[in-house]
Amino acid sequence: MGPRHLSSHELNHEVAFTILTPANALFCQRVYVADWKAERLVCLELDPRQGFNTKWIQPQKMFCFSSLCADSGHWQVVSTHYDSNHGEQVVWRDAATGVEAARSACLDPQFNGSNVGPGSDGRFYYLAQSYRAIVELTPVPAPQQ
Repeated sequence: MGPRHLSSHELNHEVAFTILTPANALFCQRVYVADWKAERLVCLELDPRQGFNTKWIQPQKMFCFSSLCADSGHWQVVSTHYDSNHGEQVVWRDAATGVEAARSACLDPQFNGSNVGPGSDGRFYYLAQSYRAIVELTPVPAPQQ
């Protein structure tokens, strides 16, 4: 059986134009792709016998490539999300489940397609073009309620 392709019906959105931004995780046979028109981030898992199967789908409107980063073996997909009410934000998702782990405040009022660059010591960098600034981000655990 060949690879399984996602249809616009499965994404519950009419897909007229797509740009795929893959982040490959060959160690776990997963591929992460985004479709900005459908406003979805998708994790596909490779079954060597049946092809790709959808592991998870999350709503996310992004215009950049995603980064796949690990902290002590806990892999995360790091990318942007644009919302016309909040501007562009950086979102960290658990790579295995798609669950959102963290989200930054608005970093730029307009989408700009800037990648989120991983740095050292858990830092990330985002180019806020509207402000002509490089923003350093360091995700930290949320305070316990």
